Amino acid sequence: MVSPKFGLSTYGTTIIIDEGLPPNSGIDYVRVLFLIITGLQSFIVSSLIYSQYRKFSTKPSSTSRRSASTTSASSSGLPFILLLGFLLSNTFRTLHLIDHMYRPVYYHEPKWVYTKYVFTTVEVPLYIDVIIQLLGYSGMKALINGLVSVNGSQTKTLNMSSSSFTCLILYSAQSAVSLIHYTVEPPSNYGIDANFTIAGTVITAFAFGALVLYGFCTGGGKSPATSKSSASGRSEDEVKLLGTPSSSSGPRTRSMNKSGSGTRRRSQTPKRDNE
Repeated sequence: MVSPKFGLSTYGTTIIIDEGLPPNSGIDYVRVLFLIITGLQSFIVSSLIYSQYRKFSTKPSSTSRRSASTTSASSSGLPFILLLGFLLSNTFRTLHLIDHMYRPVYYHEPKWVYTKYVFTTVEVPLYIDVIIQLLGYSGMKALINGLVSVNGSQTKTLNMSSSSFTCLILYSAQSAVSLIHYTVEPPSNYGIDANFTIAGTVITAFAFGALVLYGFCTGGGKSPATSKSSASGRSEDEVKLLGTPSSSSGPRTRSMNKSGSGTRRRSQTPKRDNE
């Protein structure tokens, strides 16, 4: 019978200090399964986002060179930077999540996080991670789809929708929740590897959130439909400009016909006099 022991942290939080596992025995199989699921869902989300970006980056642009030259230069490389930021943040967060689920005592896990509610101990982080992964996937997918629907190539300009911005900001905010570890114990009470995963998760989450905010301010605030309508408005104007010379050539053609008919009449008059 496993009987975990709890105690008080430096800041007065009830934490796990001993899982009470028998000697030479590991964690239960359900928790191992949860660790595998955590790693798999992170790998699947990152792979799907990367593959979508690669597929759309190799798709030829449907815009003309003139319209491409009028895109925002400040956000021309930002979509790729956002992709790297998301992948880096997701990697750090998953490594930290798996590590502190596997070693809750080492991370001074609070009692409410360690407690078994349904399946196994330390199951709460996985439930939270499912929500975070859905937010990240939805936000990045909407961002990529917005880029393709406006320009045909995501390297041209960034057009972040409000839904994409909301999902990605919530994603980065939830990822930064790992900072809560330092409200339980000071950094000096954690090991080097624990501080590395905690600090890495928080720093990459804040950096990614800052990139999302910058991208929304420089390339967001417009729906794809608005951008499409503006592009179609420009194309209609170009058609009108191209049609102007043909309309102006009408009077010239008529004047040439008139002059030609007058010439034929004059050439026919002497012929009747000779007869």
